[in-house]
Amino acid sequence: MTATSQQRPTSVTIDLDNLAFNYRSVQRFIGGDVACMAVVKADAYGHGAIECSRRLAAEGVDWFAVALPEEGVELRDSGISNPILCLGSFWPGQEKILIEKGLTPVICQLDKVRVFNEAARGAGQVANFHIKVDTGMGRLGVRFDEVRNFASGLQAFKNLRLEGLMTHFAAADDLAQNEFTDLQISRLYESLKIFKDRGFDPAIIDLANSPGAIAHPCSRAKMVRLGGILYGLGGDILPKGIEKPELRPILSLRSRISHLKHVPAGETIGYGRTFLTDRDSLIASVPIGYADGYPRSLSNKASALVKVSTFPWKNFFTRLYDRSVDSDMFSRTAQVAFYFSFALFPLLYFLVSIFGLVLVSDKGLKGELFQYLHQLMPYDVYELVQKTVEEIVTNSSGGKATLGLLITLWSASAGVDAVRSALNAVYDLKETRSWWWTKIQSLVLTLCIAVLTALVLAIVFYGWELVEYAVGALGFEITSPLVLVSIQWISMLLVMLLACEIIYNLLPDFKKFRWLWITPGSIVAIFLWIILTSGFRLYLGYFNSYNKAYGSLGAVMILMLWLYLTALVLMIGGAINSVYAEISDLNDSISAKAD
Repeated sequence: MTATSQQRPTSVTIDLDNLAFNYRSVQRFIGGDVACMAVVKADAYGHGAIECSRRLAAEGVDWFAVALPEEGVELRDSGISNPILCLGSFWPGQEKILIEKGLTPVICQLDKVRVFNEAARGAGQVANFHIKVDTGMGRLGVRFDEVRNFASGLQAFKNLRLEGLMTHFAAADDLAQNEFTDLQISRLYESLKIFKDRGFDPAIIDLANSPGAIAHPCSRAKMVRLGGILYGLGGDILPKGIEKPELRPILSLRSRISHLKHVPAGETIGYGRTFLTDRDSLIASVPIGYADGYPRSLSNKASALVKVSTFPWKNFFTRLYDRSVDSDMFSRTAQVAFYFSFALFPLLYFLVSIFGLVLVSDKGLKGELFQYLHQLMPYDVYELVQKTVEEIVTNSSGGKATLGLLITLWSASAGVDAVRSALNAVYDLKETRSWWWTKIQSLVLTLCIAVLTALVLAIVFYGWELVEYAVGALGFEITSPLVLVSIQWISMLLVMLLACEIIYNLLPDFKKFRWLWITPGSIVAIFLWIILTSGFRLYLGYFNSYNKAYGSLGAVMILMLWLYLTALVLMIGGAINSVYAEISDLNDSISAKAD
């Protein structure tokens, strides 16, 4: 139902595939040697008798059962040719239509036997009928202690054939009353013997209703009557704690929310003020009521599923755009990149110091480096590089490396602080934690994220060769490029996932902390980051030559752009998580309060 429809968006959907599934499931459960009668009375319990009967007939059901002859006529006129049993017998005047339409009545009164016999004789037929024995239900049927007289009275009617003998269980769904169900079974078989002693031999013995067919195998006889379980109502009519066939619901009632309102805790809602809000609540009104068969007696008992079939993509992207504008996402992203860029210079200082210390400790490595550079560069350029390297070696020290690391860590933590502030804005949160606590957290997370980022970059730039080296260091030997590449990608994705979840779960000031794995925002952020980092790698590979003067300058510019885009990717992922959680919480709130 679209928003522009001229009708209210309330409808019932019947899933005939699930109806067929239930029939086949029950048939497999009880065994293929037992005939099945599908009960479609009362318009198939409101599911649509004609449509349900047509589908069940196509699935191979043996009989149909209705309550009234007029229901049987409706099925015949719709093309159903299967045998049809009228459980509620017939009223005087309906006997001829039974003969004409080939409907089989259940009879438990001799005067109706007489009327039906006359109609059959007038049509020149011998008509089939069934007898119901009241073995303990107390409603329709010949009382089990009056069967002998009834059977004797039947012998006078020559235009009728007793085709079936049936009963109806009173408590087959209550295992605590199995003794009474067994008593009903024995009473029916005693009645069968009485009829046989008087020359009747009914071909169909019909005891089991839905709970009888499932919970009492000894009652299945030659045919079972399947009602509620065909429509997926096993939870209502089958005993608890027994083996059951798999069933699926076939009816769904659908509508749309017509009104939403926020109601504070402590207010009452509805007729009789029977519902009291125990918290600030979001209340939804749905256009369903008496006219749809929804009684007032269901107040405070029913539940609803809200937006479970389709995700509201339009609403999602609208909220995502609004969130990016309201949180000033792009400006905050530039701020994050700006702070992180300050960490590049002390990081370079630290790396150069480490490089110098390595060359000091290994004279042979320095000689090999100079020999390689001499072969690669013109002599004047080589002299300049050699002099620079010598100065690095001379001036490097452990203190300088430590200082560079500490300054890098502090500068990068300022970038993490900026990420926290930006994510709080994206999640619409206000920072309430103390400055010293957040700074300690930033320093620790900076160290963790730096290690994870370095590991991911190493995997991206050095690929499966790094994986091969790492696997070899662990004592394993893998030579298949496919396996190595698979390990490379799996390792990279796991490391990136851990980094994203650390950022999204720990940095924002959530009032109720919860750790979430594989959030939608993380997936999108990882995908976008892989794309932009791969592009950065391609750029560096293209300009990997000393005589490309503009290559180095371009690499610096690309590095700054990479920092900005990395920060933007993090903000986009956070916004996606925020909007997704907002929509999910809204749906959960509506579901909890729909009644």
